[in-house]
Amino acid sequence: MVLTTVVIAAVAARVWNWHAVIVFAVFMPIFVVDVNFWASTLHKIPVGGWLPLLIGVVLSAAMLVYQYGRVQHANSLPTSRVKISEVLEALSGTDSRYSGSIGIFMCGLLSTYPQSLSLLQKLRIPFPETVVLLSVHVDEAIPYIGASDRFVLTVLEPSLRVFHVRMRLGFADDLASVGSLVEHYVVHVALSGSFANHPESVSQSVGDEGRERRRVVTFFHDEPTVSANPDKFVLHRWAVTLFAGMESLSTNYFALYGLPASSSLQISTHVEL
Repeated sequence: MVLTTVVIAAVAARVWNWHAVIVFAVFMPIFVVDVNFWASTLHKIPVGGWLPLLIGVVLSAAMLVYQYGRVQHANSLPTSRVKISEVLEALSGTDSRYSGSIGIFMCGLLSTYPQSLSLLQKLRIPFPETVVLLSVHVDEAIPYIGASDRFVLTVLEPSLRVFHVRMRLGFADDLASVGSLVEHYVVHVALSGSFANHPESVSQSVGDEGRERRRVVTFFHDEPTVSANPDKFVLHRWAVTLFAGMESLSTNYFALYGLPASSSLQISTHVEL
């Protein structure tokens, strides 16, 4: 309760912009009462009270280490990624593309494209016939998104069959439905030959031809691996190693979004922190 009172007082002063006098007048009496309760339980620490304190310290240390690792990882990434215009130029200059294939690449911003797509270009691996850049946005203010508002389509280059799909979900929508909904929608667009937005078709059957084409739909996702730089100081190496272990145990994006394991490809890049 002591820590809760201190945190609420800090929020009142910094976030709610309460005057210091008001913060003192409201929270100081509560703090005094909480301190008395806290002090009366100190004698229990040697006889078992140390265990929840130890658990709290360990969990707090783990969260701080994970936060430190995320910051270090973000700082290690390039500040400027390859532009969409460059992949369009690369696609226009090659005839090596898998006929009948649909590649769905998980990405963030429309102004850049995923590292997995960049890696295909660097390794000179043929691109899919249809390239889809997929962004998933969860609206924290709306619980459910209707079918008519779920997909937003942006045509990047019709002749090269490259386009961007932005999928909106409400905060109460099931993330595990992303894979099936996106696959139905993308197959419908690819088979129809048009790039019109028909979100209502997501819940409809795409026919026998659609079921055949869905076999060549492949989801791509970037998943970098992390290791510690041996030249850094010991505490940094220990923190990064622990962070890498926690990252490996974190939720898999394919499982999170319900992407089919048989048609999903995870492209890993190694990052040394």
